[in-house]
Amino acid sequence: MCSRGRILTVVVLLNILAVSIQWHRLAKPAPIQGDRPAIKDTIQTNTVLSATSQKTATRLDRARELIRKLRDSATKIKDVQALCMENAITLDELRALGGDAIPAFLDEIADKTCPASLRMLLIESVAHLSGHNDPHFDQVLMAIITDSTDDKNVRMRALRWIPETGSQPDGAKLLAMLPTQTDADLEFGIVRALRGFKVAGSDDVLAGELSDDKSHLIRIAAYHALASQGEEAALNVLQQSVAARLANGSQESQAQENAVAVHGVLALGELPNSSSLPLLESVTKNPSNSVSVRSTAFDSIAAIGGKDALQVLRRALSNETDQSVLVYVARALSSQGDASDAQACLQKAATVSDSYTKSELQRAAHTIQQRK
Repeated sequence: MCSRGRILTVVVLLNILAVSIQWHRLAKPAPIQGDRPAIKDTIQTNTVLSATSQKTATRLDRARELIRKLRDSATKIKDVQALCMENAITLDELRALGGDAIPAFLDEIADKTCPASLRMLLIESVAHLSGHNDPHFDQVLMAIITDSTDDKNVRMRALRWIPETGSQPDGAKLLAMLPTQTDADLEFGIVRALRGFKVAGSDDVLAGELSDDKSHLIRIAAYHALASQGEEAALNVLQQSVAARLANGSQESQAQENAVAVHGVLALGELPNSSSLPLLESVTKNPSNSVSVRSTAFDSIAAIGGKDALQVLRRALSNETDQSVLVYVARALSSQGDASDAQACLQKAATVSDSYTKSELQRAAHTIQQRK
């Protein structure tokens, strides 16, 4: 009995142990199915990010190393083009680093102790690397532009590229600099840069830049800056200035003044408005105006376009006697005319003696016919 009782006790204890183990298994939480893959994905993502960051840091270090090499060269070479040619291989490697190199570029550009030739070269490089979209590029350029103690050539290069940043508040800052600007070159650079901005209230200031006491380059830049404003006030300033400048004609013998007149007429086409057509037609009909001015007027008429512009071109085709100018009439008609104008161009071609003018009239007719 004792032996049998012991066996019974052991069996009972084993059953209890089995039940306990089974209960423990049932009570233990089942693993969440997504846990392991999620952890694995996180580890992989962090690994990729770490590798990317390391690669970026490595490329940036390499950029700084290459720029130090360029800086050593720039201490001996003051000309930007010569510096570029001498270090073509280094520059190619720098450009190959792409956007990762931009912080190194900007640090060097901002350093006034860096040779001016290298700073100018790096400004160009950043712009062509699409670095003009980097807000830090805008900040660096404006710091250079507004620092009267900085190198003039570097400031001019910064003014060349500041419109590419697309930072509209910069336009107001540039406009505010104009009234106190005494350096003609920098004044030209500022006015030229304003072509890339729309600044409220700029019309009066830019109108002042059209006065005859300004250099011809400043006046040319002012015409295009006004055209870029795209407002009625700017258009009125343009029209009044062109009308006054060409009241007595513009001769090719006065090269600089003729260039100013050409760009004034061209600006009217950049700010296309049919109200400019009577003025432009009067410019084309005035024999006192140079061929280049009259020809450019036809380009602007075509840029304005529309039915009224087409009528101006048709009258010019019938009445123009200068065969050099007729070439531009033909080109303008090729973009604006219809089937009847094609026939008119062919008829006019039969009356001219200059072979080039004849071919341009025939070409215009063909272009119009193809467009039907």
